[in-house]
Amino acid sequence: MTHVSGATPQFLFFTAANVVTMARLVTGLAAFWWWEHDATLTYIILFAAAASDGLDGLLARWLKQTSAIGIVLDPIADKLFVLPILWLVGVTQQDPLLLVLAFVTTLYDLNNTYARRYEIEAAFLGIELDGKGDDAIKLDRPVSVLSKGKTALQFVLIFTLIPTVPALAPLSVMMMVTCLVLTVACYIEQELKARKLR
Repeated sequence: MTHVSGATPQFLFFTAANVVTMARLVTGLAAFWWWEHDATLTYIILFAAAASDGLDGLLARWLKQTSAIGIVLDPIADKLFVLPILWLVGVTQQDPLLLVLAFVTTLYDLNNTYARRYEIEAAFLGIELDGKGDDAIKLDRPVSVLSKGKTALQFVLIFTLIPTVPALAPLSVMMMVTCLVLTVACYIEQELKARKLR
């Protein structure tokens, strides 16, 4: 795929689904404020964010508001929700395993976002992705089941990291290792798919 130019923006940015996605993105970026501010608020935000990760796609399909921007915005929102929390907790708790997970996840997410840069550009220009129209661009890197599983497990891991629940600490170590393995597996899967496209 090459650089996208000359597109006529025809996308729906402020759809109900995209607003849900953007709320998750903004909430993740504000994690430094709410994470240790109030345990109840933390649970509510985490539950809402986890629910919104599936709700936005369902809402888009139900309301017939699927859009190119929604396709790329959802994984970006996941990254910008999960990564700040992994780094915040890893640094404040000085947890080496969590810091390794945050670092590896950051590298994977940067690589993945770079690999999808043309799809992201097309979406922000309003070009239809995976559609039938003249301006349609096929998705080179649709989100895989493995990647969706990794993200879901990261949300569960974040629940286990809440400071008010020390009994979950052994579970969080197991989940960190599992997330680390899944992130590496996602990277390998991504590279194998990229080689097929060359």
